[in-house]
Parts: sequence; structure tokens; C-alpha cells
Amino acid sequence: MTTAEAVVGGPPAALHVRLAHACVQWIAESARVRVLHIKGHAIDEEMRVLRGGGSDVDVLVAPSELSRFEAALRSLGWTLYTTFRSGSVFGHAATYYHPTWGTADVHRWIPGLDRGPCASFEYLWSDRLARELGGVPCAVPSDDHHRLILLLHAARNGARRGTDFRLGWGDVEGPQRRRIRNAAYAMGAHVPFMLVTTDAGVVPGRHARLWAAVVTNRGTTEQWFARFKDASSIREVSLLVGDALKANQDHLGLKLGHRPSRGELVNEQMRRAGTAARWVAATFLPARVRSFRSRRSGQVR
Repeated sequence: MTTAEAVVGGPPAALHVRLAHACVQWIAESARVRVLHIKGHAIDEEMRVLRGGGSDVDVLVAPSELSRFEAALRSLGWTLYTTFRSGSVFGHAATYYHPTWGTADVHRWIPGLDRGPCASFEYLWSDRLARELGGVPCAVPSDDHHRLILLLHAARNGARRGTDFRLGWGDVEGPQRRRIRNAAYAMGAHVPFMLVTTDAGVVPGRHARLWAAVVTNRGTTEQWFARFKDASSIREVSLLVGDALKANQDHLGLKLGHRPSRGELVNEQMRRAGTAARWVAATFLPARVRSFRSRRSGQVR
């Protein structure tokens, strides 16, 4: 449910979202937590005219203060809607819902900023601006950093020529492009930055294959394959196997429109297991057969 849907008959949707930003800011300040309001109504007016204000609240939380912020949300009637692990392939945001204020996406990092969650937050925080939202001053990234965030959002959604791409890069010129490029490299975002702003097919770096898959809008199966190829440890591979085979209860609930029953979870589990088996058969077995035939051919000679 979006914020706009939650307040039918209430104040205009844009005003309500801005008031929701103010509410989230009050919660953060009460819990002594630093948050940066991002995207939506947090961007400047010129960009907002082209992009729209959005229907929910997005905040990036200082990683070391995240647990305190989530506890504060829950204590004031916000309920967890989707978890970090189930929210996206990057595991970057959880969604909370409040019957009055609607939804808030709580980011623990920005996908693509691979300098590290804490270092990236501090980098953005050090150049923050104050923007009035719902009558309350809220911290937001600088214009250049906000454009980089929108550009990375475009990369993650495979929208190389969409509005976020235009605002983050396409309509930007001269010195500002240099500043955005410098910020991307300073925060370790060179992989998605190069993929979305050039014709490069693969850029070496962290999550290189996954970024190549999402920027070019490849299917879910190919994205999972890319994640396995990017894995750098046995532990990471084991976590991926668990996620691949386990039914995503949050996404299934959104698809069905209700909390999944035990039977529906079992059916989804079986479907995912079947998909995984077919993927293994289509991906690995042909290569194994070719390798075996090649070895036999060499032996015959």
C-alpha cells in the first residue's frame, strides 16, 4: 500500500508525503539517529518537477545507528513490511508501514556505493544540505550527490534513458558532470557508473556481473547466475543458495495480496526448487558434457 492509498479523503498526497517525511525526521531526532532523506520530495524543486515527488518516504540511515532507528519506528506503530534480505538483490532497504503515514523505505546503504556503508554515509553526510519537508528541516544529500544517487537508481532499474538517468547524467553538463564522476569514484561506484554512462559491457569490480545483468535488464535467473559468479567466499555462496531455494514470503504476499498460507509457501518453495533444478541443468550440464566429450576426443587421438 502506498502513502497516497493510505490517506484517501485526507490531505493532498504530496502534502501528506511531506508530513510523513517530517514524522520520520522527528522519530530520528528523538532516537538521536542521523538520517538523510533521499529521492522523492527530498530532491530539489527543479528535479522534482520532472521526476515527481513519489508516494513514500526514503531515508538513508547512519549504519551504526540503524538498529536504534528501527526500534524507534516499531515502538511508534510502524510495522516491518519487507525485510532487507527480501527487498532486493542488493539487500539494501527494508520497508516499514504505518496506518496513518504510509510506507517508509529504510536504506542501510545505497547500492553501488562500495566504499563501505559507514564511509559512504559519512561522505554524503559531510556535504549535506537542509531542506524543509512538512515544516521541518531535514538533511538531504548535496545536489551533485543526489544526482549520483538517481543515476545509480537508474542503473539498478535498467533504465539507461529514463528520467533518473536524465537527471543524474543525461541533462548534466561540464563541471557538474566532473563533480558527479569524481563522487562516483570517491565512493567506489565506478562499476555501475561506467556501465550506465558508457557502452562498456563489463567493468571489473565488486558485483561486476550482477551490475552488468541489472543495467541491461536481464531476467531474474541471469541475475541469480551473476550473483553466484560474483560470490567471493563459501559463506556468501551458501547464503545465496539458501536465498535462492527459500520462498520469499514478503514478495509472495505482495503478489497474492494477503499473507501466504502454509500451503502457498510450500507450493512456492517447490516452484523455486524446480526453477533452480532447470537452471542448473541448462547452465552447467551442457558445459560438463562438452568438457567430457572434449576429453574423450583427445584420448581417442
